Amino acid sequence: QEQQLGHLTVKPLSHIEFHRDLQDCFGVISNAGFELASECLALGKKLLVKPLAGQFEQLSNALALQALNRGTVIETLNKKTLGKWLCKPCHDQIDYPDVATALAQWIESGREQSLEELADELWSGIDMPISFDRRFGRNLLPGIVS
Repeated sequence: QEQQLGHLTVKPLSHIEFHRDLQDCFGVISNAGFELASECLALGKKLLVKPLAGQFEQLSNALALQALNRGTVIETLNKKTLGKWLCKPCHDQIDYPDVATALAQWIESGREQSLEELADELWSGIDMPISFDRRFGRNLLPGIVS
């Protein structure tokens, strides 16, 4: 059952309610897992993430969010960082291309264009602040945590 703890509302587990709340919120505080971060990017929600210790993929996700300027990465949650994050605006939504359908159509059509051309076509409408090429790692900001 739902509980009110000061400014926080603690709700029982519910997949439907979670997604409804995610639609309505301004931002999300979470670990640096892939799925929730991706949903937040698609919805234009601001993110405050703390990678789970010892989880390499969480560190990779945090690096990507930082490099794309789509999330605030922290080592520990504190009042000052939280206050700054709360004042940040939300991001524009990312309208991800339907890669699975495009790949299936590409295979079915006999692969008439190169995979690189298909990728360029699919992702051309997504505004990326940096290029994803072999020099990508050199574009990361120093210091993962702020």
